Amino acid sequence: MRGGAGVRGAVGVLAGAVLLLTPACSDDTGDAPRPAEESGPTAEATGTGHSDAALVDALPSAPAERHGLAVFESCIDFDAPGNCLGQEEGTVVLNLSDGKNQGLLLTVAREHTEESFEERGASCPDGAIDDPAQELESGEEIPGRQGTGERTPWEHGGWSGWVCRADYTQSDSAGGPADSYSLTLLLATDGHHQLSVRTAAEVDVELWAREYVDRLD
Repeated sequence: MRGGAGVRGAVGVLAGAVLLLTPACSDDTGDAPRPAEESGPTAEATGTGHSDAALVDALPSAPAERHGLAVFESCIDFDAPGNCLGQEEGTVVLNLSDGKNQGLLLTVAREHTEESFEERGASCPDGAIDDPAQELESGEEIPGRQGTGERTPWEHGGWSGWVCRADYTQSDSAGGPADSYSLTLLLATDGHHQLSVRTAAEVDVELWAREYVDRLD
C-alpha cells in the first residue's frame, strides 16, 4: 500500500498546499452549480445512505461566506471527474478560501470502501512520516517528507473516523533546503459515504464536518 498510496498522498499534500493558499480560477459568479438531474446510484435505488442530490445539496454554496471562507471552485458532479481539484470518479470536491492564506478542501465520496479510506488517509499517518523523494515518469519529482502525525477519534451524527494533525519537513533528493509544513485532515464515514476535510491553515475541520453532517439530516 505504501507505494501507490504514498505517491497519491504526497501529490495530494502538494496540490492541497497550493489550492488552500491561492483562490482557484473559476467562472462561478453565483451559487455553486447543481446538477440538473441526479445521476448515478441513488439512495432509493440502493437502499443505503443518502442520494447524490442530498450529498451535493448539503455542501456549502458559493459565494455565501461561512466562518470566513467562501467557495472559489466547485466540482460537484459525481460522474464527471476531470482536471478539477484532483477530482476522482464518484467524488465531489470544493475549494474554500478567504482569498489570502486560509482555506480547506472538502471532498465527499459517493461510496465508502476500506481501501479508499486507507488511501486517502495515507497523507496523514498515525506516527512517523518518512517518505523518500520519488521521481515520476514525467521526470518531475515528488519531494520526500519527514515528520510525525497524530490521529484522534472523531464521531458525529452517525459518522465516525479520525482527525489527524501532522507536522513535517519536505525536501528534494538533491538535498535542497527543507521547508516546514503542517496538515490537518478529518476523514470519516457513515458506512455508505466518505467525508474528507483537509487544510494546511488554522481552520477548524471538525466544525466544517459537523455542519455538513447536520445539513444532511
